[in-house]
Amino acid sequence: MAIQGSCHCGKTRFEIDFVPRTARRCTCTFCTKRGALWASVPPGQLRLLTPREDATAYGHNPLNRHYFCATCGCGTFSETPDWTAQPFDPDSLQQTINLRALDDFDIDALPVEVIDGRNLW
Repeated sequence: MAIQGSCHCGKTRFEIDFVPRTARRCTCTFCTKRGALWASVPPGQLRLLTPREDATAYGHNPLNRHYFCATCGCGTFSETPDWTAQPFDPDSLQQTINLRALDDFDIDALPVEVIDGRNLW
C-alpha cells in the first residue's frame, strides 16, 4: 500500500511503499530551522510522481541534498550520507522523507528519536 506525500502546493509529489515506524528529529541547524521529522527510506521505496526538476535541491554541505518545492518552499525529501554510521562512509547515500509532507498519515503516533546533529557533525 503506497502512502503519498507532497509539498503544500502539490507541484512536488511522491509516494513510499513502506509504513514508517519511527521518526527522527535532528538537532542540526538546518533540520531545526526546517522543522522536519525524518524517516529513512529503504532502497527503492521512494517514487517521485512529478518530474525531479520540479524539486529544487539545497545543500549546506556538499554531501547533503535537501529537496524542496521552488513554488511553495516546502521540504519533501533528502539524500544524505548516514551520518550516524560507524565508521562513517560519505559515499553511502540514504534517502529520507520529511514525514510532515505525508498525506493522511498520523505522525504523532510514531516514537521520535532525537539525533544530536548539532554536535555530531
